Amino acid sequence: MSYVVIQTELFFTDIPDDQIGSWFIGGDCAGWFYARLLPVKEIKQHLSPVMEDWGWIMEVGVNGVVVQICVWEYLDQEKLWVLGITAKKKFFKKADPLLLKSAEDTVVHALNSILQSDDRFLNFKWSDEDPMQKPGRVFGNEEK
Repeated sequence: MSYVVIQTELFFTDIPDDQIGSWFIGGDCAGWFYARLLPVKEIKQHLSPVMEDWGWIMEVGVNGVVVQICVWEYLDQEKLWVLGITAKKKFFKKADPLLLKSAEDTVVHALNSILQSDDRFLNFKWSDEDPMQKPGRVFGNEEK
């Protein structure tokens, strides 16, 4: 699984009191990325963003492989979001590890291109380790 921590003010991190119950934190972030992944030639629509109790989940297809993208707000530092990307194995079917890795890499590359091309992302950092398992400051004064 690949992870990217993103610093931006593009998405809401607080719900105004008069809007509680009308919308949910992270929906704008998940929908924004999903809409920008779909025009990528190799990526096909699979599962539109769905809210879970921990965050949001969405799925895209790449060469017949489903790639899952999870979206969380990173609570230890303001204006941070985490996207977790993983290719899903099918139940009771042997999956080619190279095909799974290639599909995941396609989505990672597309997300990286989206992040690099938009100045509203102040910082972002890729990792193979879950940043939610290592609480604390992610970004100091470093540049992208």
